[in-house]
Amino acid sequence: MPDVGPSTRLTVSLPVSLVAEVDRFLAKRSSRSAVVREALQRAVDEARRREEEERWVRGYEAQPQTEEEFGWADVAALDFWTKNRFE
Repeated sequence: MPDVGPSTRLTVSLPVSLVAEVDRFLAKRSSRSAVVREALQRAVDEARRREEEERWVRGYEAQPQTEEEFGWADVAALDFWTKNRFE
């Protein structure tokens, strides 16, 4: 993961068993900090993705697509299957 700027030191308490699991991955990474940094970044990225999906859902619930807006897909599919018969 590339360095994105200044860092802040945090003190956290973790279960001994979790630290042991983190230590198992250290052969592939440079430090415990790198493992924790990567895990936190993944969690933040996943939370952002979920928020974006929720915004999309709320938007479509508030203003659903009309037949006119997505009816073209039915026409395009029918046209494709008519021209491309797979036998």
